[in-house]
Amino acid sequence: MAQALACVSNTQAKPVPQVGRQNLQEMPTVGTITFELRMDDAHSLKDKRHYVKGLKDRLRAKFNVAVAEIEHQDSWQRGVVAAVTVSSDRVYAEQLLQAVEKEAAGMLGPLLVDVTVEWLA
Repeated sequence: MAQALACVSNTQAKPVPQVGRQNLQEMPTVGTITFELRMDDAHSLKDKRHYVKGLKDRLRAKFNVAVAEIEHQDSWQRGVVAAVTVSSDRVYAEQLLQAVEKEAAGMLGPLLVDVTVEWLA
């Protein structure tokens, strides 16, 4: 297989590794879990922020996942929060997201109205 060459000023050209189909099996597993929240007792964005920030902070600290509010930022009674993990081990990633879901369900109770898990890889 031919290698691409990268030119660096004042040095010799060095081979650049090719990214192709043979490397697909080495790709990490990316898992995303999405939580839909409904906060009927929230009367302002400040009330909503209390629930969302608490969830985000706890999941980040306890599970080392990336967490963000991804929808309904301007609505004070609805929110969608997503957590993401990247791992070379699919089984580990699945167990981690299951633990994240259990923690969120325990923390939010009836405020949690839907959970979705998606996988890349």
